[in-house]
Amino acid sequence: MSIKSSLGKLVIATSVSHFVRGGLERGLRLLDVTGDHAYVIERLPFHHRDPFDRLLVAQAMHEGMHLVSRDAQLDAYAVPRIWS
Repeated sequence: MSIKSSLGKLVIATSVSHFVRGGLERGLRLLDVTGDHAYVIERLPFHHRDPFDRLLVAQAMHEGMHLVSRDAQLDAYAVPRIWS
């Protein structure tokens, strides 16, 4: 989120740290990058070339979570996407 915010690709009404802290209070779960996530990336087709977005897809797939993104190109992957 910090990267997307600093690039102007994510606009939120508060700081990322404040947004995340509030989300943690409401059940948001932060994920560390693990070897298992890297192994999933290795098998992903190249529907999307951005390595950061591919990591997010791999994490969502491996953890059985939804992906929060506005990028409709990620719909090519077998992971539920929220926020269109």
